[in-house]
Amino acid sequence: MKQAVFHGQEMWIGIADVASGTIRETHTLEEAKRADFHTCFYFSEESEKKHENKDGIFFWVQDGKVELEYNDLSPYEKTLLETQIKAQVIILDQDESVLRKTMLSERQENNNRDGNRMQIQILYSCNEWKEHSSMKIVCATTNPEVLYALIGESIKAGDMEYGCEDKEKGWELFQQDYGKQQIRLELLQYGFVESMPNLSISDKTSIRNYSEVYLVYTALHNQRAEEILRPLHLDRQCLIYSMADVHSDYGSNQIILSGFGKEEALRASELFEAYESNEDYLELKVEVSTYKVGKGNMRECSKEEARLIEENFQDVINLYETSLLSSAYYETCIERDLEE
Repeated sequence: MKQAVFHGQEMWIGIADVASGTIRETHTLEEAKRADFHTCFYFSEESEKKHENKDGIFFWVQDGKVELEYNDLSPYEKTLLETQIKAQVIILDQDESVLRKTMLSERQENNNRDGNRMQIQILYSCNEWKEHSSMKIVCATTNPEVLYALIGESIKAGDMEYGCEDKEKGWELFQQDYGKQQIRLELLQYGFVESMPNLSISDKTSIRNYSEVYLVYTALHNQRAEEILRPLHLDRQCLIYSMADVHSDYGSNQIILSGFGKEEALRASELFEAYESNEDYLELKVEVSTYKVGKGNMRECSKEEARLIEENFQDVINLYETSLLSSAYYETCIERDLEE
């Protein structure tokens, strides 16, 4: 079962503010099981009160996804909360038993062959004393087989030695060790292999031991996002936009529209234009949720501003306060004359 980490602690279930998505308290699967999944036995009194007042909502991590308890949230509100919660946790792609082992001994695990698949292996050429001043990078790879092929090629060419000065005997010994899956890098002369963690910001599991790096990355990313979103002036004005779920016989689409997402806004959208250019008659059912984002005086956003919000939606909801204004439903159709 995929589980998660929040502020360095393993978790399975938690409670978050409905208004902001901020996580207030978390607990492990073991704690929930011991209480027979009755939240009142392991969540704090404050969290229980938040839940009773509908200011807090319970969530849990199931198969790598953030799941919310049943409630009367709109589809968009639910998606917004899930996104806000997921941004605060690190979801781990291991089952429960491997998870604990990995969290406690990741450094040791990374030294074995499976662990090295998550490492960048850097091959250097160097002098026989392996002095740093003599090292030159030959290659960097996350694939052990590529690393061994490059080492083998260097041994065959006589640029590196493996166990002895004779390059033919060294090549033969290297092949034997490779066949046994027992490459001994300590036998390598005039060459040196260094392992470095392969950090991936998109995969938070690989940087959970580098929290400061992630904080700096987040600060830099937010700075860039704020610059991209600067034309919206969300620090001093509140824009109104709508999330429209458009359903037809050919499937569903979700688009962001300017203002309150009325039919005029839908008909002015690129999606509607695409429908109109390909269909002679098409019935559409539209569910619209209207939101405000930012602070200050409110106004309806323009079509261009709606496009900017859509292109940077994740950053918009992470950086600026977003709340629901209204919901609506309407039906419309596309009908055009056939050309003779």
